[in-house]
Amino acid sequence: MSFTVAANIRLAGSAQGNFLDDLTSQNVGQWPKTQAIRKITNVVVYTGDIIDSVRITYDVENGGVISPVTVQHGGNGGIPSLTFAVGGIGLLTADEKLVAVYGSRLVDASPYGNRNIVHLSFVVVNTAGTVPTVQVYTASGVYGAASEKFELAWPLTAASSYTFQPDGMPDAFLQALGFSNALDKANPAVL
Repeated sequence: MSFTVAANIRLAGSAQGNFLDDLTSQNVGQWPKTQAIRKITNVVVYTGDIIDSVRITYDVENGGVISPVTVQHGGNGGIPSLTFAVGGIGLLTADEKLVAVYGSRLVDASPYGNRNIVHLSFVVVNTAGTVPTVQVYTASGVYGAASEKFELAWPLTAASSYTFQPDGMPDAFLQALGFSNALDKANPAVL
């Protein structure tokens, strides 16, 4: 059984900065598709005038050996603005696969300077049961006008759990992620 996630889909956000297309279409830094991701260990948000990026360090398993791999997603923003101190989502089992990361950066302007609010969502598919389930893990952080760096404990918990049949995802799942169609059956990116 294969799962497809459409390319070029982003979370809804402000014009100041949507970033992080799904990982199937953002291979900057060699997204380790063929390796088993076991843990997310570090996330740093980089911001720029035009394009934001996120550099994520994963623990991946290759031939029984687990090693860190850092991947840059979403663009070339060059100022490290927010670091998530990650405890990780725990070791992913052999039945689980990280299939996509989505994010948005919203700017909240005030007389004292802008406040940037970052939201990230990690989509994990679990194929252990007779019907696959999709788990969405979320994390949020805020940084201020002077590019302050916040070290945040990551409250990474399962926000929601959804089931889907092989022919598509339910509307509730799509709406929860903020877009209208997560499966592009005409031109899928097969994982």
